[in-house]
Amino acid sequence: MYNEAINNLLTKLKQAEIRLVTDFGVEKPEKLADINFQKRFIKARTKLNLDLVYAKNPAIMQSVETMLRGYAALEKELVKNNVKPFPKETWLVEHKETEQDVLVCKTNEQKLNVEKQFGQQYIIYSVEELLNVIDVEIFKFKEKLSNEGLLPSISKYEVKDESPHK
Repeated sequence: MYNEAINNLLTKLKQAEIRLVTDFGVEKPEKLADINFQKRFIKARTKLNLDLVYAKNPAIMQSVETMLRGYAALEKELVKNNVKPFPKETWLVEHKETEQDVLVCKTNEQKLNVEKQFGQQYIIYSVEELLNVIDVEIFKFKEKLSNEGLLPSISKYEVKDESPHK
């Protein structure tokens, strides 16, 4: 639909967006900046979206280049405002029942580092911790289902009280 130069710029733009989303752990990293920056950023993105639909190639290229500069400026703005990117292999996940954001790190060692930086803001777990709280029978049951060709998906785990004193 677009020429090769525009497609290359759009690829670079998507990569810049994905990098900031990943680094800062939010879908819209511009929301972490001050309101004046947000307004300019949203205005530029709106112009790009309109140009992608209605404009000719030179206007599209100019809008994409403006947004590339916008993402670079956004990153500088976040650093200036002491918004820290998440360490690598750390994910921001919402706990469904409580609607609380939780940071999940790959290892226990990473968890110690993340706790130093973000311990006041988030509950933090490591994947190691989470895997080790899964009951062995449930862990094996999921493997058995997978071996039988079923693709189980566990979204919630409840422990039922089977005590005779109710």
